[in-house]
Amino acid sequence: LTDTALTWYIQTQQEQPVNNWVQFKQLFLRRFRTPEKIELLRGRLRTLRQGDNEPTADYFERLKALISEIEPQTSTDYIKRKFLQKLRKDIRDKMTLSLTSSLSDLVQK
Repeated sequence: LTDTALTWYIQTQQEQPVNNWVQFKQLFLRRFRTPEKIELLRGRLRTLRQGDNEPTADYFERLKALISEIEPQTSTDYIKRKFLQKLRKDIRDKMTLSLTSSLSDLVQK
C-alpha cells in the first residue's frame, strides 16, 4: 500500500486492528470503491482507446487494469469484447477475430 491507502491502513490498525484478509478486503473496498469512484472509472473505460503508437500489449494491460479496478471478477468474454471495441481501427480491421480466441491470442495478433 502507498499514499492514501497506506495512511488509511495505519489509522485502521490503530483504531480497529484487521485480523484477516476477508476483513481487510471488506474494509478496503468500503473505503476505496465508492460509487463515485466506480462511476469515474466507468467514464475512463468509455473513453479508453489504444494510442496511435501504443503497442497492443501495453494497451491490453491498461484496459485489463482498468476493468479489474471497476469489477475484479470480470468475465474473460467481457474483457475480449472491450479489447476489440477499443483496439485501434487499423489493427482491428486486419484481424480476423472471434470471441473463441484466447485473450493472449488476441493480444499477440
